[in-house]
Amino acid sequence: MLNFNEKIQQEFNNNQWDFNLRDLLKWCQMFDQNNQNKYKAFYLIYIKRMRTKKDQDHIKQIYQETTGWNIESIEIDFKIDSKLLQIGSRKWSRESIRLPTLSLTHPIVLMRHQLESLSSIFECLSLSWPILLVGPSSRSSKSTLIHILSCLCGHSCQTFELNSSIDTNELLGNYEQFNFQQYAKYHLNILKNEYIKNNEINILNELNNENKIITIDYLNELKKYFPLNEIEKLILKYSQEQHFVWIESILIRSMRQGDWLILENVNTCSLSVLDRLNSLLEPNGQLILNEGGGQGSIIKPHENFRLILTMDPKQGNGEISRAMKNRCCEIYIDDQQEYNYYDLKELIQACQIYQTKQQEDFIQIHQILCQKGLRMFSFFI
Repeated sequence: MLNFNEKIQQEFNNNQWDFNLRDLLKWCQMFDQNNQNKYKAFYLIYIKRMRTKKDQDHIKQIYQETTGWNIESIEIDFKIDSKLLQIGSRKWSRESIRLPTLSLTHPIVLMRHQLESLSSIFECLSLSWPILLVGPSSRSSKSTLIHILSCLCGHSCQTFELNSSIDTNELLGNYEQFNFQQYAKYHLNILKNEYIKNNEINILNELNNENKIITIDYLNELKKYFPLNEIEKLILKYSQEQHFVWIESILIRSMRQGDWLILENVNTCSLSVLDRLNSLLEPNGQLILNEGGGQGSIIKPHENFRLILTMDPKQGNGEISRAMKNRCCEIYIDDQQEYNYYDLKELIQACQIYQTKQQEDFIQIHQILCQKGLRMFSFFI
């Protein structure tokens, strides 16, 4: 394993890849947990980051030459029931069979061609590794894969889209004038999620406060659902004078609540701002918060917190810093994968087209357009 790591570092020295001790430690961690398939660990850590088939084939050749181990086939089993989700050899206890709000507005369609990428992502989530998803913005659907997994696991997933104007205050939090409505809805949503987890009764309609003005009377009505002391704290806040308060960012809130968090387009953000997260990306990492009167307070993430970064290397600043990239497990999401016939059928059904003849017509049109697109692409080359 050491010889292999040293060999590929020499072979890819002039590229953007940096193979180091962190990769080797990840390999050893998976090797220890899954020693029946040495190639599976190698595939996730080394091959999945490669962005061309040429590089993938080259690294496989080095693997065989230096280790003497064979290239093995990887079978991906998919099983799901009301309590458990299994993808490959990893299992995850489903926290809720109630699908998140996203599924109400966006149909969840699990594609067969997505299963390989989902398996790699699922492996990293199970091992609590930070993930860097790389791929074109148009078709690779990096964030969609995470949302699909969050729906299947019944786990809350948040999204924070970065851009060039994001500074440290927006990444971690900032001072804002106290807004009781915003404050109350945030805390009531936390209480609502806790209540739903611990109770079988579905009272979503009664607890939906998104379009309501929070008043003392409404808070008194909620005392029959939520802890009395929590509601009394909100009532006390209602009567306070206007003042400025420290508002934690979605990153800090997700760390405290144990949500999954997607940081989209990380390579569009300033590298100096982004590198504030390096300590969080370490094994058993934590975040030191000096802002907001934190005075160097240490924030340790909830055990269920997961951080996923996404980027398109052709946009923004190109690549992120090597320090941050090395701390993540990089997975390239190819946008050139062909759709399975049955995937196309399910996509069409998701658009509420159920007649077999119409489905076949749409599939035939799709295939013709794809062939013409390939011919035009070859012509321009």
